[in-house]
Amino acid sequence: MLFVSPKTKRQLAREHCESARRDLEEGREKDAISALFYAAEAAVVAIADCHDIETRKHHGRKADAATELYERGLLSDDFGPLLRELNRARKDIW
Repeated sequence: MLFVSPKTKRQLAREHCESARRDLEEGREKDAISALFYAAEAAVVAIADCHDIETRKHHGRKADAATELYERGLLSDDFGPLLRELNRARKDIW
């Protein structure tokens, strides 16, 4: 039996970002919004994990983690509002 190691959040963020770029170039805006959301969320989780900030498996908690990273001075911008906006947009378009 072959076991495949799960991808790191950093790898997932990069792959989702690349997917979003392709989606935009090919006119798939709905897919691009979803991919951008998952790219941003994976990037925040990757950084939060390095600083022992809980993200659980809940989109709202991941947005809270982005704000906490900003408040701790670990990010130059607060990406919490962006994650919430992208999550709403992704739900609205589908």
